[in-house]
Amino acid sequence: VLPQACDVRLFIDPEKLVEAIREAPPDLLGFANYSWNRNINTQITAFAKSVEPQIITVMGGPCFARGDQEWMDGFFERNQNLDFYLAGPGEIAFAEMVRLSLEAEDSRQEAIRSGAFPGLFFKDGDTVLEGECVVPSLIERRKTLDEIPSPYLLGLFDEFFTYENLGPMIETVRGCPYACTFCCWGSRMLGKVSMFSLDRVKAELDYVAERAVN
Repeated sequence: VLPQACDVRLFIDPEKLVEAIREAPPDLLGFANYSWNRNINTQITAFAKSVEPQIITVMGGPCFARGDQEWMDGFFERNQNLDFYLAGPGEIAFAEMVRLSLEAEDSRQEAIRSGAFPGLFFKDGDTVLEGECVVPSLIERRKTLDEIPSPYLLGLFDEFFTYENLGPMIETVRGCPYACTFCCWGSRMLGKVSMFSLDRVKAELDYVAERAVN
Protein backbone atom coordinates (compact mmCIF):
# COMPACT_ATOMS: atom_id res chain seq x y z
CA VAL A 1 0.00 0.00 0.00
CA LEU A 2 1.45 3.34 -1.06
CA PRO A 3 1.34 6.33 1.31
CA GLN A 4 -0.59 8.43 -1.21
CA ALA A 5 -2.43 8.16 -4.50
CA CYS A 6 -0.38 8.04 -7.69
CA ASP A 7 -1.38 9.01 -11.21
CA VAL A 8 -0.22 6.15 -13.43
CA ARG A 9 -0.36 6.16 -17.24
CA LEU A 10 0.53 3.31 -19.60
CA PHE A 11 1.94 3.65 -23.11
CA ILE A 12 2.71 1.37 -26.05
CA ASP A 13 3.25 3.96 -28.78
CA PRO A 14 6.69 5.63 -28.34
CA GLU A 15 5.54 8.81 -30.10
CA LYS A 16 2.60 9.23 -27.73
CA LEU A 17 4.93 8.68 -24.77
CA VAL A 18 7.36 11.33 -26.04
CA GLU A 19 4.51 13.81 -26.47
CA ALA A 20 3.21 13.09 -22.96
CA ILE A 21 6.69 13.65 -21.48
CA ARG A 22 6.99 16.92 -23.37
CA GLU A 23 3.59 18.17 -22.15
CA ALA A 24 3.79 17.02 -18.52
CA PRO A 25 7.09 15.45 -17.37
CA PRO A 26 6.43 12.64 -14.85
CA ASP A 27 8.22 12.20 -11.53
CA LEU A 28 9.14 8.63 -12.41
CA LEU A 29 9.37 7.02 -15.84
CA GLY A 30 9.37 3.22 -16.09
CA PHE A 31 10.10 0.96 -19.08
CA ALA A 32 9.55 -2.72 -19.72
CA ASN A 33 12.93 -3.73 -21.12
CA TYR A 34 13.38 -6.44 -23.75
CA SER A 35 15.85 -6.98 -26.57
CA TRP A 36 13.36 -5.71 -29.16
CA ASN A 37 12.65 -2.33 -27.50
CA ARG A 38 15.94 -1.61 -25.71
CA ASN A 39 17.14 0.98 -28.24
CA ILE A 40 13.82 2.82 -28.04
CA ASN A 41 14.07 2.85 -24.24
CA THR A 42 17.58 4.28 -24.41
CA GLN A 43 16.48 7.09 -26.71
CA ILE A 44 13.41 8.01 -24.67
CA THR A 45 15.32 8.09 -21.37
CA ALA A 46 17.74 10.54 -22.98
CA PHE A 47 14.85 12.66 -24.25
CA ALA A 48 13.13 12.61 -20.85
CA LYS A 49 16.26 13.81 -19.05
CA SER A 50 16.66 16.62 -21.60
CA VAL A 51 13.12 17.78 -20.82
CA GLU A 52 13.41 17.42 -17.05
CA PRO A 53 16.72 16.24 -15.49
CA GLN A 54 14.96 15.37 -12.22
CA ILE A 55 12.85 12.62 -13.80
CA ILE A 56 13.74 9.25 -12.25
CA THR A 57 14.18 6.64 -14.98
CA VAL A 58 13.91 2.91 -14.37
CA MET A 59 13.86 -0.15 -16.60
CA GLY A 60 12.71 -3.60 -15.60
CA GLY A 61 12.38 -7.09 -16.98
CA PRO A 62 14.25 -10.39 -17.38
CA CYS A 63 16.62 -9.18 -20.15
CA PHE A 64 19.30 -8.21 -17.64
CA ALA A 65 22.35 -10.34 -16.78
CA ARG A 66 22.28 -9.60 -13.06
CA GLY A 67 25.02 -12.14 -12.30
CA ASP A 68 27.56 -10.65 -14.73
CA GLN A 69 29.23 -7.54 -13.31
CA GLU A 70 31.08 -6.66 -16.51
CA TRP A 71 27.87 -6.94 -18.54
CA MET A 72 25.92 -4.80 -16.05
CA ASP A 73 28.60 -2.12 -16.01
CA GLY A 74 28.47 -2.05 -19.81
CA PHE A 75 24.66 -1.90 -19.82
CA PHE A 76 24.55 1.18 -17.60
CA GLU A 77 27.42 2.71 -19.58
CA ARG A 78 25.33 2.38 -22.74
CA ASN A 79 22.31 3.79 -20.92
CA GLN A 80 23.78 6.94 -19.42
CA ASN A 81 20.36 8.39 -18.60
CA LEU A 82 19.12 5.33 -16.71
CA ASP A 83 18.92 5.73 -12.94
CA PHE A 84 17.74 2.26 -11.84
CA TYR A 85 17.15 -1.25 -13.13
CA LEU A 86 14.62 -3.53 -11.45
CA ALA A 87 15.34 -7.21 -12.11
CA GLY A 88 12.92 -9.99 -11.18
CA PRO A 89 9.14 -9.86 -10.55
CA GLY A 90 8.20 -6.23 -10.68
CA GLU A 91 4.75 -5.65 -9.21
CA ILE A 92 5.56 -5.46 -5.50
CA ALA A 93 9.17 -4.36 -6.05
CA PHE A 94 8.15 -1.41 -8.23
CA ALA A 95 5.56 -0.35 -5.67
CA GLU A 96 8.27 -0.44 -2.99
CA MET A 97 10.47 1.76 -5.17
CA VAL A 98 7.61 4.24 -5.63
CA ARG A 99 7.00 4.23 -1.87
CA LEU A 100 10.65 5.13 -1.22
CA SER A 101 10.32 8.01 -3.68
CA LEU A 102 7.08 9.33 -2.16
CA GLU A 103 8.44 9.24 1.39
CA ALA A 104 11.66 11.06 0.48
CA GLU A 105 12.28 14.18 2.55
CA ASP A 106 14.85 15.63 0.15
CA SER A 107 16.33 13.88 -2.88
CA ARG A 108 13.96 11.20 -4.20
CA GLN A 109 16.74 9.47 -6.10
CA GLU A 110 18.98 9.31 -3.06
CA ALA A 111 16.08 7.97 -0.98
CA ILE A 112 15.64 5.11 -3.44
CA ARG A 113 19.38 4.39 -3.39
CA SER A 114 19.45 4.34 0.41
CA GLY A 115 16.49 1.96 0.58
CA ALA A 116 17.48 -0.17 -2.41
CA PHE A 117 16.75 -3.87 -2.01
CA PRO A 118 18.02 -7.03 -3.76
CA GLY A 119 16.99 -6.91 -7.40
CA LEU A 120 17.25 -3.11 -7.61
CA PHE A 121 20.43 -1.99 -9.39
CA PHE A 122 22.00 1.44 -9.81
CA LYS A 123 25.31 2.95 -10.83
CA ASP A 124 27.70 4.24 -8.19
CA GLY A 125 30.75 5.82 -9.79
CA ASP A 126 32.10 3.38 -12.36
CA THR A 127 30.39 0.25 -11.09
CA VAL A 128 26.83 -1.05 -10.75
CA LEU A 129 25.59 -1.96 -7.28
CA GLU A 130 22.64 -4.05 -6.10
CA GLY A 131 20.55 -2.97 -3.13
CA GLU A 132 20.83 -4.87 0.14
CA CYS A 133 17.95 -3.61 2.29
CA VAL A 134 15.59 -6.35 3.49
CA VAL A 135 11.95 -5.91 2.48
CA PRO A 136 9.81 -8.75 3.93
CA SER A 137 7.13 -8.55 1.23
CA LEU A 138 9.79 -9.20 -1.44
CA ILE A 139 11.34 -12.25 0.20
CA GLU A 140 8.33 -14.57 0.14
CA ARG A 141 8.14 -16.69 -3.01
CA ARG A 142 4.67 -16.85 -4.52
CA LYS A 143 3.91 -20.27 -5.98
CA THR A 144 0.48 -19.14 -7.17
CA LEU A 145 0.47 -15.80 -8.95
CA ASP A 146 -3.27 -15.07 -8.92
CA GLU A 147 -2.85 -12.58 -6.07
CA ILE A 148 -1.27 -10.27 -8.64
CA PRO A 149 -4.17 -8.32 -10.21
CA SER A 150 -4.69 -8.88 -13.92
CA PRO A 151 -4.18 -5.71 -15.99
CA TYR A 152 -6.42 -7.26 -18.66
CA LEU A 153 -9.33 -8.00 -16.33
CA LEU A 154 -8.96 -4.55 -14.73
CA GLY A 155 -9.38 -2.97 -18.16
CA LEU A 156 -5.98 -1.27 -18.09
CA PHE A 157 -5.07 -2.51 -21.58
CA ASP A 158 -8.43 -1.86 -23.28
CA GLU A 159 -7.16 1.16 -25.23
CA PHE A 160 -4.42 -0.95 -26.82
CA PHE A 161 -6.84 -3.50 -28.31
CA THR A 162 -7.39 -1.19 -31.30
CA TYR A 163 -3.82 -1.62 -32.62
CA GLU A 164 -4.16 -3.86 -35.67
CA ASN A 165 -0.39 -4.42 -35.92
CA LEU A 166 -0.09 -5.69 -32.33
CA GLY A 167 -1.27 -8.92 -30.74
CA PRO A 168 -2.02 -9.29 -27.00
CA MET A 169 0.27 -11.63 -25.05
CA ILE A 170 -0.69 -13.55 -21.93
CA GLU A 171 1.69 -14.74 -19.23
CA THR A 172 0.88 -18.18 -17.84
CA VAL A 173 4.01 -18.93 -15.78
CA ARG A 174 7.17 -17.28 -14.48
CA GLY A 175 10.51 -18.99 -14.25
CA CYS A 176 11.89 -21.98 -16.13
CA PRO A 177 13.63 -25.16 -14.92
CA TYR A 178 16.03 -25.14 -17.88
CA ALA A 179 19.17 -23.03 -18.32
CA CYS A 180 19.33 -22.27 -22.04
CA THR A 181 22.05 -19.69 -22.53
CA PHE A 182 20.23 -17.96 -25.41
CA CYS A 183 17.19 -17.18 -23.25
CA CYS A 184 16.75 -14.45 -20.63
CA TRP A 185 15.00 -17.00 -18.39
CA GLY A 186 18.03 -19.30 -18.48
CA SER A 187 19.32 -18.43 -15.04
CA ARG A 188 19.60 -20.51 -11.88
CA MET A 189 17.97 -17.59 -10.02
CA LEU A 190 14.87 -18.03 -12.19
CA GLY A 191 14.76 -21.83 -12.10
CA LYS A 192 11.69 -22.22 -9.89
CA VAL A 193 8.38 -22.09 -11.74
CA SER A 194 5.34 -20.16 -10.49
CA MET A 195 2.05 -20.19 -12.33
CA PHE A 196 -1.27 -18.47 -12.79
CA SER A 197 -4.36 -20.65 -12.32
CA LEU A 198 -6.11 -22.06 -15.39
CA ASP A 199 -9.27 -20.14 -14.43
CA ARG A 200 -7.30 -16.88 -14.44
CA VAL A 201 -5.72 -17.61 -17.82
CA LYS A 202 -9.06 -18.64 -19.36
CA ALA A 203 -10.71 -15.47 -18.03
CA GLU A 204 -7.99 -13.34 -19.63
CA LEU A 205 -8.26 -15.20 -22.95
CA ASP A 206 -12.05 -14.68 -23.00
CA TYR A 207 -11.66 -11.01 -22.09
CA VAL A 208 -9.13 -10.37 -24.85
CA ALA A 209 -11.02 -12.40 -27.49
CA GLU A 210 -14.17 -10.35 -26.93
CA ARG A 211 -12.41 -7.00 -27.33
CA ALA A 212 -9.20 -7.10 -29.39
CA VAL A 213 -9.36 -6.32 -33.11
CA ASN A 214 -6.36 -8.57 -33.77
